[in-house]
Amino acid sequence: MPAETAAEGAPAGVGAEGTARPAAGSPARPDAGPPAALSVGLWSMLGETRTVAALAGSGFDWLCLDAQHGHYDDAAMRSGLDAVTAVSPATQRWVRVRSADPGLIGRALDAGADGVIVPLVDSAAQAAAAVRASYYPPLGARSTGPTLSAPRAVAAPAQTAAPAERVGAPGAGAAAAPDGAAARDGDRAAPAYTGPRTPGEVNASVRLAIMIETPQALEELEAIASTPGVSCLFVGPFDLALSLGTTVPALLADESAASPLTRVVAAARATGVAAGAFGGDPATARALAARGFTFVAAATDTAALAAGATTLRAALD
Repeated sequence: MPAETAAEGAPAGVGAEGTARPAAGSPARPDAGPPAALSVGLWSMLGETRTVAALAGSGFDWLCLDAQHGHYDDAAMRSGLDAVTAVSPATQRWVRVRSADPGLIGRALDAGADGVIVPLVDSAAQAAAAVRASYYPPLGARSTGPTLSAPRAVAAPAQTAAPAERVGAPGAGAAAAPDGAAARDGDRAAPAYTGPRTPGEVNASVRLAIMIETPQALEELEAIASTPGVSCLFVGPFDLALSLGTTVPALLADESAASPLTRVVAAARATGVAAGAFGGDPATARALAARGFTFVAAATDTAALAAGATTLRAALD
C-alpha cells in the first residue's frame, strides 16, 4: 500500500477503516507476486548485555530477546535492546514476552522493541487483545508514558526508502533498514537519536507476531491471521509438535495441503502478513524457508557461542 493511501498512524495490518492490509515488506498475497525475501534472525536466551552486543553485528537481520524462556528480566531486556541499537542500528529488535499480558507487551515496546512476539494465543479474540495492548488509541488501548516509547539511535541513511518500500517488517530481507536507518552494507554516519515520537508514529512502526503453537490456534488460524494489527504468524514448532503429539521432523516432513505448516504459510499469504517460525539451527531454518516461511530464527545465542568456540578450537589443531 503506498504510504499516502494508508491510514494515518495505522500499523502494519490495519487499514483506514480498521480492515486488514499487508504490512510493508510482508509476504505478498498469492495473486500479488512472490513472497518477500528471507529475513533471518538470531534468538537470544542468555540475558547478558555484553553477549547480545557482541552478536548484534554478526549480520543477522533481526534479534529477539526471549523474556519467556530466556534469562531476560526487565533490566536485561532494556539494556539488551539498547546494546543492539548501539552496535547495529539497522538490526530489528524483537522481544518475546512471557504472555499476552498488556503490561508486559507495553513494557517491551516502551523499552524500544520494534516488535513483540506473543506466545500462548489460542484464538482470534486473544490475538485481538494482544493488538489492543500493542497499539495506542484509537487502534488499541496501550498505555502511554511521558516519552511515547524509547528514543531510538539510528544511523543517518545514505539513501532513504519510501515507507511502503521499507524492508523492516517481518518476512523481509535487510536491504533497507527500519524507519530510515542505513542499509547494513552501506555507509553509516554517527547514530542520531530519533527522539520522542507521536502515538501515530509509534503505531505505524509497531510489529506484532502471534505465536501458533496449539491445536486451538490452528482451529482459528485464518481468523487470527485476519485480525487487524497482526503482522506475523509465528510458529513455535517444538510446542506445536508437542501439543499435536508429533515431532518437529514429522511436522517439517508433512507437506500435505492440510498440514499445520502448509496452512500457516497459506493463511499468512492470504492475509498479507508474514509467515515466521523458530528454527533454532541452520538445518531447521533452511527447511522452514523451503516450506515458505520468510521470517525465521536460525540460531540461538548459546548455540552461536558454542559453534564459534568449537570452530576456534578446531583452527588450533
